[in-house]
Amino acid sequence: MRFVVADRQPSTRSALKLLVEQYPDMEYAGGAGDTESLVKLARSVKPDLTLVEWELLGVWPKGTLADLKNSVVVVLSCCLDRSVPLEAGADYYVSKVDKPERLIGVIEDIRTRFNAGVAAPAPSVPPNP
Repeated sequence: MRFVVADRQPSTRSALKLLVEQYPDMEYAGGAGDTESLVKLARSVKPDLTLVEWELLGVWPKGTLADLKNSVVVVLSCCLDRSVPLEAGADYYVSKVDKPERLIGVIEDIRTRFNAGVAAPAPSVPPNP
């Protein structure tokens, strides 16, 4: 399973790469530090999984997420209501302040589904009050 990591901080990209590469079936396909580089990278390497920082997506995140539609997209951020990225088209949302086990659980779920040939679940967006 090929994956890419997109975050404005090189140290965060490196940490996420190291975390995901612990799985023998995960192959790092590249990293990006801005939206344009991410879209070019995704078109070039066609990843199965994209880990992307919400803030990197820019002013029109729906458009960028649409460009990533052939990949399972996990959005990472420290300060969002989880419904925002899910409504914009992300498959999963993990807060950067969550315990690492949360991201590990999401990655394991994605790997299990991928290896079984099952698509990512439809995002579960809480109803608006």
